[in-house]
Amino acid sequence: MLVLAAGLLFLTIAPARQVLQQRARIATLERTLTSVKDENKTLREETDRLNTDAYIEQQARLRLGLIKPGEEPYMIVPPKQPTPKTTTAAKPAKPAAPPTTKPWYQQVIDYFSSPFK
Repeated sequence: MLVLAAGLLFLTIAPARQVLQQRARIATLERTLTSVKDENKTLREETDRLNTDAYIEQQARLRLGLIKPGEEPYMIVPPKQPTPKTTTAAKPAKPAAPPTTKPWYQQVIDYFSSPFK
């Protein structure tokens, strides 16, 4: 009888644990679904706002500089910045002349004759 009771207990614990895990997973997925629906709603509202004629006109004026017929365009130009005056700096030195190289045979002769000098 004790073995039979233990067997029944074992057979009911495993499915009950799976049911609890599945309920927790369902709750997590429902929270995720709610947040995705909220984000989707926000994105649809932004899409509706971006597709209005007023927004398109505003962006055309800002990005492309478009104007309506009869309007007079103007542009504000910032004042020219004064260039900083340079102090009396030394003139750059002339580059050194490249070293003159001897022909290869003269370099070989100099190499072998240097120990005797």
